Amino acid sequence: MRYTFLLLAGLALVGWPGLHSIHAECQSAHTHIGINPTWRPADWSTPAIGAVDPDPTDNNQLWFFSVPPVHKCATPGWPNWAQSDGSPFLLLSRVIEDGQPMVKPGDPNKTLYTCRFQYTKAGGYFAEDGLEHIDGWHSAHGPQGAWNLESMDAQTIPAWDLSIERVGISANLAENDFFCLLPNDSAVLTQNGTTVSLEKRWLSDFNAWGLHDHMGFYFWLDAADNEVSVTFAAHDAGGLYRRSADATFRFARTVIVPIQGDLNKDGVVDQKDLDILNANSSPMTATRTRPITSLQTATQSRCGSSRPTTGLGPVCGFQSPRPGGLRT
Repeated sequence: MRYTFLLLAGLALVGWPGLHSIHAECQSAHTHIGINPTWRPADWSTPAIGAVDPDPTDNNQLWFFSVPPVHKCATPGWPNWAQSDGSPFLLLSRVIEDGQPMVKPGDPNKTLYTCRFQYTKAGGYFAEDGLEHIDGWHSAHGPQGAWNLESMDAQTIPAWDLSIERVGISANLAENDFFCLLPNDSAVLTQNGTTVSLEKRWLSDFNAWGLHDHMGFYFWLDAADNEVSVTFAAHDAGGLYRRSADATFRFARTVIVPIQGDLNKDGVVDQKDLDILNANSSPMTATRTRPITSLQTATQSRCGSSRPTTGLGPVCGFQSPRPGGLRT
């Protein structure tokens, strides 16, 4: 099925919890930052028992990962933000101000989009009980502690000091077509090579030092920009950990959820797919896709702060905060 956001109404950024007020019930899906990128549980059904690690030399290297397989909101293409077939998972939606798209200053052909949707593994996109995707960064607190950043006790501040670098963007974007927005409306990562520091803090719900930083992702897109990407890297100014490998996050205005049977990926299983099957004389093991389209609105929340909207349906859209201090 194909999913597309057609309308996304604007909400103010005021009322977000302060970054120092950390709640275990945070309803946002974050990109996790940890160490030891090749380590995995031997079996995800029993992640606390056994492990495989094909490259023990990377134990002190940083890495990014999405929502792990054991979570109810597990990302299909974990550890990447991707579908199970590697296609884009992060769904973009247009930001609306006073009933109109927000137009880029100096370029009337581009309007503002952001990534804001709820998702669960069982309910898919727009699930009422889903986490809001995606919002900022969180330290890894994974099985057997293998991905965790160093932490001793609340009184001992760890040596690591992490930051995120914007390494690059896709070729169809101008340098200033992407930025991240902090809860105080400050824009960061506005150019390639810029960085933003992440605050280390004691997370009482994990009984450990870690990260929990909210940050929205925004793009100025024209009519041809269905898919875009941004590449990030994590650095440790404290010298404890090695720089991460580059991680590319892919976003799309239309995402395709792979399901069996749709060989030409047009969102339906029909005679065209049968013709392809017959022409290739192969078993029907190819991927069918579900096109995802949104016309309504849904409910979402951030760290216990709900944003009421209306009319949740199987095909729906969201309201979203607006950048730059704009208010309703």
